[in-house]
Amino acid sequence: MSALVWEGGICLDFSRAVSRPRKFDNGGHGLSHAMKAVDFIAEYHDHFVFLEVKDFRGLEGPTRRACRACSRAACAKKAADWLLDSLVGKFKDSWLFHSCESRVDKPARFYALLEGLDAPMLAWLTGQLEIRLPVTGLPARWRRRLAQKCGVMDIINWNRIIDYIPASLAQ
Repeated sequence: MSALVWEGGICLDFSRAVSRPRKFDNGGHGLSHAMKAVDFIAEYHDHFVFLEVKDFRGLEGPTRRACRACSRAACAKKAADWLLDSLVGKFKDSWLFHSCESRVDKPARFYALLEGLDAPMLAWLTGQLEIRLPVTGLPARWRRRLAQKCGVMDIINWNRIIDYIPASLAQ
């Protein structure tokens, strides 16, 4: 079994996973018309990793022009809110699908590896995810949390913090 998986220009090494990670956003779950999905779900001995991977470096065409136009503060805030909503929705829908398959016997961790964003944006996204999932401050009636941990990071911090899933950029 090959443990290397490519997503865009980023290579991830899942050799420490229990089995090959499940490519989840390809419509194979059968509900792509109704639900968003993270890129991968990987099982480890004591947890599941729900992973979203995006490489924003070198955007081309209309996307790049839109990003340049969004350099104004108000537009940048809208873009950041859209990205946050997308990450939250992808994780929640994927977790719901995963739980409907009765696969919630281990805690879930949600990570987003987003290359090409600056450190303040990554920190803001992480803080907002911790609130919106929520990671802490659970309602008293909850017996299970959606995510045990979450984080949004670039590849340098990824390899420092999530060292059991090494990542590299295409040359």
